[in-house]
Amino acid sequence: MISSIVFVVLLGAASWLFGRNILRIRRNILLGRDVAINDRKSERWAVMTRVALGQSKMMVRPIVGVLHIIVYAGFVIINIEVLEILIDGIFGTHRVLSFMGGLRLSYRQLRMLGAWRVVGMRGFSDPAEGRG
Repeated sequence: MISSIVFVVLLGAASWLFGRNILRIRRNILLGRDVAINDRKSERWAVMTRVALGQSKMMVRPIVGVLHIIVYAGFVIINIEVLEILIDGIFGTHRVLSFMGGLRLSYRQLRMLGAWRVVGMRGFSDPAEGRG
């Protein structure tokens, strides 16, 4: 019971800090000026969709596409595990999402996925383009 209370207090403090930083970022974004962009609307939407959903380099470099899918899947699985950690910490349960079966990972598997995410992100940068 005490551990759940401590967890909720720490979660609340972390949430407060996160919210404060979000408000700072929002304030800085609102410092910018509005610009009327009315030209090439369909082209802008196409580029935004390709970048946001398709990750434009995946079409040119299929290996990058496959690695991106692996990293993305690891990201989703890790987020499910974080949700389970939060639920377990607040309610004092253990492995509340056990009904999901194969999607749940052990701590060691989570660490390996996290390492692959880092390796994958480093692998996506192309030194020839000057980004690294």
